[in-house]
Amino acid sequence: MLGTDITERSIFPLLSTFANVQLSEYVQRPDVIVLMSIIIGDFFKVALFFYAAVVGISDVFGLPYRKALIPCGILVLLWSQIGATNLSEHFEFGRLSLIYIHPLFVYVFPCLFFLMALLRRRRGSRNFKET
Repeated sequence: MLGTDITERSIFPLLSTFANVQLSEYVQRPDVIVLMSIIIGDFFKVALFFYAAVVGISDVFGLPYRKALIPCGILVLLWSQIGATNLSEHFEFGRLSLIYIHPLFVYVFPCLFFLMALLRRRRGSRNFKET
């Protein structure tokens, strides 16, 4: 719909596409609806990741989650300000994290945790048989 030139130059091609759509005389610019759904979706994604980090830290260190809430919040706030100062740095960091960090959390850590669970189960069943 946009063409290759606009698609290559646009930062958000989906938003550019919806800016040109007219559904009827009443709905002139559905790009606002799309933009709001993206913002709301991102908010819930960040909130869910934050909740998972707080619960994970509280489980690992044996703390109540209320004591991990403020340090995690400060860390997220500082990282959001320091992590990338502009959009191009943000995209570059995202590209590098997809190459180096994402495989750790998708492949390496789950395999390690699975092996640890197998070892713990085997050790637990061996101790149960000996007694």
